[in-house]
Amino acid sequence: MRIAADMTSLSDNLSGLERYALCMVSEMIGLGRDRWYLVVKNDVPESIKQLKKRYPDRICLVHISGGKLLVNQIKLPLVMSRIKADAYLFPAFPVPLLFGKALGCQRTCRRRSCRTCAEQNYRVCVRKNSCVCGKPNCTARGRKKIYALIADTAVKDVPETMKLRSRLLFGLGYRHSVRVCESVITISHFSEKRIRKHYKNVRNIIYAPCGVSASRDNCYSTDRTAKTLPVGTAGSATNGGHEFSYDASENSWNEIKKKYGLPENYILVLSTLEPRKNISQIFNAYFDLVSKSTDIPKLVVAGRKGWMVDKELESVKENYSDCICLTGFIDENDLKVVYSHADIFVDASIYEGFGMPPVEALSNGVKHVLVSDIPVHREVLGKDAVYFRLYDVNDLTMKMAQLCKDGTGWKAEPKCLSRYSWRKRAETVYIAIHV
Repeated sequence: MRIAADMTSLSDNLSGLERYALCMVSEMIGLGRDRWYLVVKNDVPESIKQLKKRYPDRICLVHISGGKLLVNQIKLPLVMSRIKADAYLFPAFPVPLLFGKALGCQRTCRRRSCRTCAEQNYRVCVRKNSCVCGKPNCTARGRKKIYALIADTAVKDVPETMKLRSRLLFGLGYRHSVRVCESVITISHFSEKRIRKHYKNVRNIIYAPCGVSASRDNCYSTDRTAKTLPVGTAGSATNGGHEFSYDASENSWNEIKKKYGLPENYILVLSTLEPRKNISQIFNAYFDLVSKSTDIPKLVVAGRKGWMVDKELESVKENYSDCICLTGFIDENDLKVVYSHADIFVDASIYEGFGMPPVEALSNGVKHVLVSDIPVHREVLGKDAVYFRLYDVNDLTMKMAQLCKDGTGWKAEPKCLSRYSWRKRAETVYIAIHV
């Protein structure tokens, strides 16, 4: 089978959706002998180069150059149309508006002779996109089979947190994706319900949540004194057939600490900095906390700067640089070490499709994960997190103070992690595409 996948988003800094696309496609390529056409933008990302090196006979790279809007809405649909694939996958963002034709089930399906089974009067159902003549192993095809990710419906539920251009592009893009896709992919049951509410004409929804990369060896050890592995040791683990290696030595930590200006102990916030992440509530709670106590760890706010937060970040830099560290974007290779040395991880999001950072924090041995009490956090994290009331600064301040006073020992491995595997979810999407 020939599968074309849009990987143009990987040319930018990897955030949640881009990493989802990379992990999902990487696992799917390893599941079979299909021919994959990976469409990349400008310079080929290092992750795609490694994937090509691993599967040289299965991957064909297709290059596009240009700006984001030009590539996504003009060049990408043209390139995809020229690739004669059996399935088209958009694992990060909506289907381009100029790609694909709307599907619909006609009262009388069109008739023609079947090239495979030679049945002269069979019917091709446009909606099912396959032969319904009843003959076994019939491989007749109708229109393009397209699959796209709709991670959340923030454009419908919390449009005020998005820029006007993003609201237009995602609003039109999601509506178009629902019209042309054989199935849409989503990452939580919460998002699945919201998609069905807002898009009544959606056909099939594939539930394929995020997975968990392999965590550090012994990160849930009963040793209550050691925070890192012994000096000079390194570890590796596998997850879904992929090997993750890391250097757990003290030298590695010292280098990363110097690189980002990290303190020895800290409370970590990691996300794209934009209104939906509700960073202001964390700032206000932390200011209250440090005004009442002097032994509170520094607050480290990591992640690329998004939109509508410039004034707030500038104010923090000018007035609170002594207790708050703004690191900017954290390189992918440094994430595990940054996570694993945090005392507390905090996420105050008002809306999420899944919420990868809290799960990654748990998988890398962060002792306490403190998150806003929203439906998707309850679904994904269950009893493995501490919850605070959304927009309630006093409640967040109190919970942070309690966790800062807690001991330094590691707790038992979170139960929620066993539910999230890249390999299992990739198999779900892979099977759906091949049906």
